[in-house]
Amino acid sequence: YSFKDKPLFLFNSNTNEFNLIADDSIIYNIKNKTKTKLLNKTNVPSILNEYKYLNIQDKTYLIHKGCGPVFEFRNDSIVRIDNSFLHLNQLSAVVFNYNNEIYFQGGYGLFTYKNILTKFDFTSKEWALVKTKGIAPIPLSHSQHFLKNNKLYVFAGEGNEGFQNSTHLYILDLKTLKWEEFNYSLPYIYNVDEFTFTDENGLYIIFRDKLRIVFIDFAKNIYKEYETNNSVKIFNGNVKDNVL
Repeated sequence: YSFKDKPLFLFNSNTNEFNLIADDSIIYNIKNKTKTKLLNKTNVPSILNEYKYLNIQDKTYLIHKGCGPVFEFRNDSIVRIDNSFLHLNQLSAVVFNYNNEIYFQGGYGLFTYKNILTKFDFTSKEWALVKTKGIAPIPLSHSQHFLKNNKLYVFAGEGNEGFQNSTHLYILDLKTLKWEEFNYSLPYIYNVDEFTFTDENGLYIIFRDKLRIVFIDFAKNIYKEYETNNSVKIFNGNVKDNVL
């Protein structure tokens, strides 16, 4: 597919299909190679490619990247479910789903970096500040994160002094809402240009300029480097095991 502007990409957990929404009006079904018109898009602040998607059970939600508006993608329509407004207060925050609830951690907005934790209340349909304990991360946006076993792992990012080196790992126990800080060592500084994804094992970071992938296994407390001579084909790479 070729688009004039960046489309919104999402996985529709109701249909178990990948979709693209282009020009704020056309839904592309990647599996079936079909396109349909977006039936309803009312009261949407800003353009759709500024929204992030989260799957909670069999529902797909769209949340503005700066926090505030929340929509449900339902039957080829986008239905607004919040009573909030466009915050623009937590841009490039860590966005995650825990216990079927939507959270934002950190981010940037209103001329300041943040280290706050906020949650969308599905009852009041408003956002609320979540109080935490312990040593919270320094205010950052663009942080890397991983979520497993009631623990949120956060590191690196951009703050008042530019990109932060990866020497501090912050772990939030989501049951007790207590932060812990750990010193550790990783080989590179991670910035907004790196592409990341997660699975049940850990966090993968693809370095576009270094032709390598770093896999971080938080359970085993190790990382692996996959080196390659090609930025797309990652198989047959040399693996290096290292200790955090």
